[in-house]
Amino acid sequence: MIVQMKRQQFAALTGQELIAACTEPMIVQFRSGDMSVKLEVMSRLNKEQQALCMFRLLYPAAHSPEEFGAWMAYLLEQPGYWTGILGGVRFFDETALLRLLEEIERLATEHRSTAVPHHAGTVQSVLSPLFQSFADAMNDSIERISLYIRSDPQQFVALVD
Repeated sequence: MIVQMKRQQFAALTGQELIAACTEPMIVQFRSGDMSVKLEVMSRLNKEQQALCMFRLLYPAAHSPEEFGAWMAYLLEQPGYWTGILGGVRFFDETALLRLLEEIERLATEHRSTAVPHHAGTVQSVLSPLFQSFADAMNDSIERISLYIRSDPQQFVALVD
């Protein structure tokens, strides 16, 4: 599912805008909630697009510490999403972000196994101190991934005049 885009627009978009533009048609379909639709959409994408879509699922976590904790907790409860996100981050060789995601997973797992009901904070509260590191790593990854897209646009977009 290659997105059509004018060359001028492609050149003018920020890194985050470029990633969003390349993935928005797929993300809209993912929001249907129907897993069979999500799997069908993913099956029509090339490996670069699949990795980009999975990376894009991290966007909501970068808005605030509260959203970060809540979104990470949600993603961790969805093993297919989490595995796909890690695979997408690995595909783009985003080592720093991958290490951070693995640390998030470790902390959340550790918290769940040691939490005393009604006396322990939520997984979100355990993760929220990592927000700034995550936001910084995401910004760096967005810039590098957008350079990847710009260096090999035909994998993501059909450029038109």
